[in-house]
Amino acid sequence: RVRRGLERIDEEIARDGRAALERMPVHPRHSRHLPAALRDALVADAALHSPEGVARTMRFTVPPSSVRERVEELRVPTLLVLSTREERFADHAKFAREKIPGLEVLELDAGHAVNLECAAGFDRGVVDFFSRAHRRDEPGV
Repeated sequence: RVRRGLERIDEEIARDGRAALERMPVHPRHSRHLPAALRDALVADAALHSPEGVARTMRFTVPPSSVRERVEELRVPTLLVLSTREERFADHAKFAREKIPGLEVLELDAGHAVNLECAAGFDRGVVDFFSRAHRRDEPGV
C-alpha cells in the first residue's frame, strides 16, 4: 500500500514538478498553525529542493514493506509523539498503542509539524524520555 502511494506521488512529481510538491498536504505552504515567520522560512527552504531529489528520497528511503507485523518484537524504549490536531495518523497511533510493548505516548496540542508548533513541549518530552531510558540502562536500576 505504501509503495503504491509512493509510485503515484513519483508519477505526479515527474509530470508536474514543483507544482506536485506544492500540492502535497505536508508542504509548509498549507500550514495553518505555524507562526508566519517560521512558515515563510520553511516555504523558502522547500523551494530549494529539486522535485527530482524529493522523489528519489522518497523512492529510496521508504521501506518497500510494512513492519507492522514485527512491532510486537520491539524490546527498546519507544516514544510516539502525537499531535492532538493531526487526524490523518489516528489509525496508526491506535495500532501503535495496541501493539508496541512499553510504548510511551506524548500528546501535544499541535498539528502535523508537532516538533515546530510545540517545540518546547516536544523538546522537553524527548529529553525526559531519553533521560528515563538512560536511567533504566544504568546498572542497579
